Amino acid sequence: MAYSTLDDVMIAAGGARALAELTDIDGTRSGEVDADVLASAIADADALIDTYIGRNRAVPLSEPVPQIIRRLSADETVYLLRMRRQMVGDFEQTRHENNLRWLEGAARGFLTLGVDPQPAKSSLVAPAVQDVGEDDAEITAENLKGVW
Repeated sequence: MAYSTLDDVMIAAGGARALAELTDIDGTRSGEVDADVLASAIADADALIDTYIGRNRAVPLSEPVPQIIRRLSADETVYLLRMRRQMVGDFEQTRHENNLRWLEGAARGFLTLGVDPQPAKSSLVAPAVQDVGEDDAEITAENLKGVW
């Protein structure tokens, strides 16, 4: 399941004509959005998002996709399409860098995804503090061998 839709990406690109131009990698200038090119760019953008969000949430995120993730997916899709066409300007570069900063904040747990309840935690994330049994409670030089 993709995080953004054709409509989301069309808005982020600045309209249907702009998106059709960005997906026209073979130069046919048909005026139509190339669905395969768009799907590939969305998948790449979503994979980027998952590398950050997956640090503390189960990915891919399930429906309904949080609005912030839909917007980030659409923005990053347009950024990737512009990169493929070597059309990245200052505005797009700044937006991309801001998106990455937001994703890093979310990955570190400083930001939420803006939904309640939050998406499921990843099974790969261990709690920050782990209980130890009574046998392990004593810290000695012998117990610490091999730690450093």
